[in-house]
Amino acid sequence: MQKFQIISLSHKDAPIDVLGAFFVPLELRGEFYQIVKEKFQLEEFMYLATCNRIEFVVVGAKKINLEDLFSLGFFKAETEKIKTAKKCAKAFSGQKALQHFLRVACSLESMVVGEREILGQIKQAYAEALSFKMVNDYLKISTRKVIEIAKKAYVKTEISKHAVSVSSVAFKKLLQQKSLDSDTKMLVVGAGQTMYAFCRLAAKKGVKNVSVYNRTKENAIKLASVFSSKKAFPLTKLETHSEDFDVLVCCTASKRVVVDFGWLKKRTAHKAIAIDLAVPFDIDRQIKSLSNYSLIDVMAIEKTSQENIKKRQQSIQDCEVIITSALKELKVLFQEREVELAMKQIPIKVKALKAHAINTVFAKDLEGLDDSSKQVLDRVLNYMEKKYISEPMKMAKEILIDSEI
Repeated sequence: MQKFQIISLSHKDAPIDVLGAFFVPLELRGEFYQIVKEKFQLEEFMYLATCNRIEFVVVGAKKINLEDLFSLGFFKAETEKIKTAKKCAKAFSGQKALQHFLRVACSLESMVVGEREILGQIKQAYAEALSFKMVNDYLKISTRKVIEIAKKAYVKTEISKHAVSVSSVAFKKLLQQKSLDSDTKMLVVGAGQTMYAFCRLAAKKGVKNVSVYNRTKENAIKLASVFSSKKAFPLTKLETHSEDFDVLVCCTASKRVVVDFGWLKKRTAHKAIAIDLAVPFDIDRQIKSLSNYSLIDVMAIEKTSQENIKKRQQSIQDCEVIITSALKELKVLFQEREVELAMKQIPIKVKALKAHAINTVFAKDLEGLDDSSKQVLDRVLNYMEKKYISEPMKMAKEILIDSEI
């Protein structure tokens, strides 16, 4: 179990720009996975990145050195950001790592406690790790159990009752500044889960005049369909966008600024609201110097999260009880799997002994048996073979469970 490790860098301890320095764009994930696995000699690896946290979930015999991790040439991070990341990151191993994983999945570590988006993001990260063949026993057992327990926490407690997400908090802040209707002109950049959630809320308010830009045009078309809009374009065409807008919403997986200062200055004359839900930021920070823009970003949302936590103290405690119980279950699951791995040679040896007995030791004795007797003996031997394989495994698992009790 000690091989299971998590390196966590989150909004609680690290500045947003530092988080952004270690965000890996989707198109580079395959190369990134391979580099990290080889560099740290990992058995398994999963990379979870959201708008407010980055989790390196690894399985390996060696403890991950934080400086080596954040200094990877792949990130191309500045020296100061590497130092800050090393200082702000939290490293967990064994049971502590599993506990952290459970807390993240139950949204107890989220910027907005109670939001369910994190569960979908974990599923997506797991599917990605699977696609890169980075998943084996530890990640398979832990992730599946963590998802199961998180679902239980959302159902059995009130942690997600009247829950808010990053997208819903941003939308609420937008409504505080501007009423939305069918005349509202909205420019959307990005087409991920967070953006889908935000756009569904906007569509319910009657917003229809929407232009969507995304790295892949196919996903832009899908998101535009939420508004029954046909204005969907590849991200490379954003610079040529000439229509005015009332609301600009950005949330992409880009590691660089997507909407630059020069573009912002010449794109709208009247007051507009810019919403940046990305990490690192999609919108040039110089936007704050432009009087015709009002900015809503993840840092503004974090203030709301503190109020949210106070309202959910009892639910948080209820989730902690579920997590404590789940840790015991996970410990047993891991131990059972270790027993299975340790005893995986038993079936091979039992089958070999059976074959040796039939073909060598008792070969002459068996020649004198009639067909009916041979069939009975064969059934007896097959039965004994199965029992000699299954019973030792069963007994070992029972011993483990009894020792836990």
